[in-house]
Amino acid sequence: MADATSDKSQMDNVQATVLGLSLPSSFDDGDFKRWLLHFEVCAEANGLSDTIKAKKLTTFLKGDALIIFLDCPAAVKSNYKLLVDTLKSKLNPKASQVAAFDEFQRATLMTGESMRSFSHRLQLLLDRACVTEDKTIKTTLLLRRFISGLPKNYSRQLMTGAEITSLDEAVDRAQLLASVDGQLDPQSTPTTHEMSALMEKMKRKIDDLAERFDQTAIHNQAHGAAVRRQEEPRRNGQQLLLPRCWSCGRVSHLARNCRSGRRLNWTDPGAADHRRGLQN
Repeated sequence: MADATSDKSQMDNVQATVLGLSLPSSFDDGDFKRWLLHFEVCAEANGLSDTIKAKKLTTFLKGDALIIFLDCPAAVKSNYKLLVDTLKSKLNPKASQVAAFDEFQRATLMTGESMRSFSHRLQLLLDRACVTEDKTIKTTLLLRRFISGLPKNYSRQLMTGAEITSLDEAVDRAQLLASVDGQLDPQSTPTTHEMSALMEKMKRKIDDLAERFDQTAIHNQAHGAAVRRQEEPRRNGQQLLLPRCWSCGRVSHLARNCRSGRRLNWTDPGAADHRRGLQN
């Protein structure tokens, strides 16, 4: 029995001296549960036991996480499960849980984010929120938020289609929709910043075109007025050259076609000169 215990201790010491190739980054602040998932993957890849994981974990802690570890009793420090549970509870207080649930309710698919990454992000937020341990309620909350967080055309098709009973099924259907129309291609979907810049550029162009249009309208009005001023004397001169009625003295018709009852007195002194003036 003693030999077996000694052999296990020696194996742990050997594992502790081996520097694994798969290592997570240090944890200082943020989502501890998400960071812990990466640590677990690295620990499994390196074949570490729980005893060695407890020792290794402490070397990656910084800031508040390290302070919490230093305050733990020795029995907790040496027990990986107890250590992880303590860090989770201390690094995820009630205020953080409320903030996580608020973020969960507002979460939407980000540009360039895959459907599966989005669903995983929702699961982590809901875990941090600690709303409930009931799997059915969790599944319902995740499904509603996942579908609501998708673009409207995807949400509409998922809600009006066949009944979805699991998050994985919703992810698969959303991926199928995305693969059909390619709307989630990061290279073809502009970011919010790019959209803002594009809208600002379009606004400047519209303002510039409106100003040019106003200037053109003013120029056309001025040009039209000048043309009318030039045409007026010409029209007046043309009226003087038109044929004049000898009967009523008006232009545009001859005396034989005159319908006016007015008759000029051509027998008065100077009438002959007046007739010659009209003829000229």
